[in-house]
Order: sequence, then C-alpha cells, then structure tokens
Amino acid sequence: MRHHCLTLGAGGEQDLEDQASQPERLIALGVVPPPLTGMTAMTLAVLNALEDVGDVYRVTLSKGLESPRLWRLRKTLLLLSATTRVILLRLRGVRRMYLVAESGWGLCRTLIHVLIGRVLGYRMVIHHHVFGYLNATSRLLALTVTVGGKRLRHLVLCESMRDALVGLYGAEDVEVLPNVVEVREAFSRRRKAPNDPPIFGFLGNISVEKGIDVFCDWAFRLTAEGYEFQVLIAGPCTNRESEGIVARVTSCLPERAHYLGPVIGDEKWRFLDSIDVLVFPSSYAHEADPLVVQEALLFGVPVLALRRGCIAERVREFGWVVETANDLGEGWRSLLEAPTIIGSVPRIHDDSESRLRGWRGRVRDLILDS
Repeated sequence: MRHHCLTLGAGGEQDLEDQASQPERLIALGVVPPPLTGMTAMTLAVLNALEDVGDVYRVTLSKGLESPRLWRLRKTLLLLSATTRVILLRLRGVRRMYLVAESGWGLCRTLIHVLIGRVLGYRMVIHHHVFGYLNATSRLLALTVTVGGKRLRHLVLCESMRDALVGLYGAEDVEVLPNVVEVREAFSRRRKAPNDPPIFGFLGNISVEKGIDVFCDWAFRLTAEGYEFQVLIAGPCTNRESEGIVARVTSCLPERAHYLGPVIGDEKWRFLDSIDVLVFPSSYAHEADPLVVQEALLFGVPVLALRRGCIAERVREFGWVVETANDLGEGWRSLLEAPTIIGSVPRIHDDSESRLRGWRGRVRDLILDS
C-alpha cells in the first residue's frame, strides 16, 4: 500500500487523493530517524508494517544538524501542521490515529493531539517508549490518559510498563508490544581461545546518561587492580564531555581500550562478534527497552546491565542485571575472577524471520483493530 508523507525539513508533500479503495486509512504522528534511537527506529518499523496493509498518512519529523533551539521550533511547527492534518483527514473519512508519546514537556504536544482526536472521534493508539513518567507520576500523562478515555489504546514495551501505566494512571486498554530487532544470522559467534582475556563492550549513543563514565571508570579501576581484559567502545559521541571521556581511556590504556566510532550494518554485528560481554550501564531516566540489549542477547552475547525500564525482563537468565553502578563494577570484577561464568550463560534460540513476521502481524492487529 502507498504511504503519504508530510515530513518537515525533508521537502515532502502529501497527496490526499484517490483513497476510497484502501481498506484502512490512518494518520501517524511521530519522530523517525535521524536521529537513530530505539524510539525512532521502532516508530519507523511500525509505520512500515502498517503500510503493508493500509494507507498511512505520515506526519513525521527528522532531526538534522540544527541547534537545540531550532529543533524545538521545528517540533512546534510539526504540532501546527499535524493539528491541521488531523482535522482535514477526519473530514475526509480517516478514523484512526497512531501517535508516539513524548517525554517531559513534549507531552503537551501529545496531550493536544489526543484531545483533538477525542473531539473529532478518532480511534487512537498511543505508543509508549519512555519509562520516566512511569517511575513517577506525570500530570500531563494523567491528563492524556483521562482525555483519551476508552477511545485511546496504549501500547507498552513490557509487563512492567503495563503494570505501572495501569497502577499510576488507571489506563484501561493497555497492550504489550515489545520492541523487535533483526539479527544477521550470517554471522556465527567466534570461538574464543581458553587463555584469551575477556573483551567487554560498550555500544550505543555515547553519553554520561548512557553510562560511558561508569564504564570507563571501572575499566581504570579494574586495570589498576591487575585484571587482564580488553574493552571496545562503539557508537557516536553525543557531546564534548563524552568525547573527552573516551579519549582519556583510550590514551591512558592504549593497549587495552579501543574506540571504533559509530558502527552500523555489518560493522555492528562484527563488533558484537568480537566481544564476550556487553556492558550497559545506562542511568538514562527514560530508558525503556533498548534495542542494543536485544541485539546482543539474540546474537549470543550476555549482557551486564543496570536495572532500568524493561531490561530485567529482557535479560533474564541470559546475563546479569544489577541495581547500582557499584554493583555493576563488582559484577564485572566477579566475571574477571571466574571467566568461565561468561561461557556458561545460555543462548537464546531465535527464528528471526518468524519473530519479525509475528511482530508485524501483531502491530496491525493492535493498531488497525483498536
């Protein structure tokens, strides 16, 4: 099926003609890559799944190299454009709306869209990728849930999110739709020599919020204690502070710490193939269901992570989840003292094609049958 785009900053225009033959029509509001984050990647995946069976009017936004102030301005322009499209498309018979919940003050935009959608009689589905407003009550989200009422279905990423959304906000129609990743099966895990030092990896957008300072601090500390290991860091640095942290560890530990820069496509799978443990020390307040954790687990790499969002439900017996940064360091030390533990972690047996096909089918059922 065709999709129709109104993408701010991308020069797209929307064609609204000749829609009568389509079985389902839906307006979708959200941010898609770039930037590439778990939320934007999954928003794009949802839209692609819907377009296989329906006619999707996208009102989307992508971030370029503009300043934070200009980015906020463009988000405001998106609100105005989206509001206009929501009204016009409802007058033309479109009756479904898919939107992604924002965080912080961005929830004001989400609330406005839900309010307009409720007044116009849309059947709405809101996708939650943020855990921050589930750790503590948000008045904006409370208003959004109340305004949407029974015309608003909530999609969450795990059981913990569902329990929190129901418990804190009294949401009624809540369905679990975990994030999904595609794993390159062409790669097979390397065979490690018994005496090789273990390799611990950091992969993702590199920032203090994502824990690069914790990762590097423990690399220094465990090196000083005499343990033998290697560290690999991959991903884009998000600011000068993170660049400085990475530069310091690679310059001070040149034989042990290596920075590969951003890795995408096959480079990402080669990175995962080269490490023994993925360390995920994120303290990001909105961390929910990080794709990199799933990618590592499905690729056969155990994960050592801080407890955030849905991570514990994903890792289970395939790694280790701890409460604090100090606990994470102690866990890292324990693995160095008994490295055979790393190889004893079970591997997830996965049929990637079947899993992706099932996920796309569930997306359509939950959004088009709401």
